[in-house]
Amino acid sequence: MKYFTQVYLVIDTFDTGLQRPSAEPRLTLAAAETKWVVRLYPPPGQDVDSLLKLPFSLDVWQRDAGALVVAASEATLNELERRKLARVDRISTVADYLRRNEDAGRN
Repeated sequence: MKYFTQVYLVIDTFDTGLQRPSAEPRLTLAAAETKWVVRLYPPPGQDVDSLLKLPFSLDVWQRDAGALVVAASEATLNELERRKLARVDRISTVADYLRRNEDAGRN
């Protein structure tokens, strides 16, 4: 006898545009996995090194004196914001960023 179950994480959805979602978003699985290119700023009194020590999956693209440019999932960014571990400025999704760079390379 075979049993099949389907688990859905769809409770509420929100627009994944550049606007910050509500403080307690309920994401679809696809939205939670959306990768963003963002600039992360450390909280007051801390430096960029503190961001590098965070136990989160952050793909660091650039390090500046006062911020990091990283690629990270929506779920990771929401957790960083919820815990006030960093200020997050979303630049674009990784897919849009790569598409724009490809288009610019062709011109």
